[in-house]
Amino acid sequence: MPQKTGVVLFLAGVMTASSVAADDDTALARCVSIDDAGQRLACYDEIAGRVSSADESAVTPAPISEDYGAEQLSQDNPARKVEKPVLVKVTSCRKDSRRRYYFYLENGQVWRQNDDDRLRFKECDFNATIVRDGFGYKLQVEGQKQRTRVKRVQ
Repeated sequence: MPQKTGVVLFLAGVMTASSVAADDDTALARCVSIDDAGQRLACYDEIAGRVSSADESAVTPAPISEDYGAEQLSQDNPARKVEKPVLVKVTSCRKDSRRRYYFYLENGQVWRQNDDDRLRFKECDFNATIVRDGFGYKLQVEGQKQRTRVKRVQ
């Protein structure tokens, strides 16, 4: 008995789908027979359920004004400020348990490596530059291209 119920439901679904497809075919045939291109397009849009051009005008964006986004152009905006690199002398360094370096500078400051980059240098006695960007600070060992993100800890 349960098998018959499943078969009946399946056949009902197929017949419903075929009647919907037949309705779509007649609607498409109606659109194809329209000579005017604008009216034909409107007919196809109606079948597809698209918004009519009268409704689209309600959501058309306004033209952009001169001051739109101007706050990002401000030169005194601290989020945009990128400073010039500062030359520093690293006198010593050590690694922590996570294999990140602590850099001890000649002036007494201590900076910690904040990323997992593997740095390569022979001795911890070198010149470097520290530069501030929009996300924090980066240290670059003199003579190398690689930069590593750092944070001042003392």
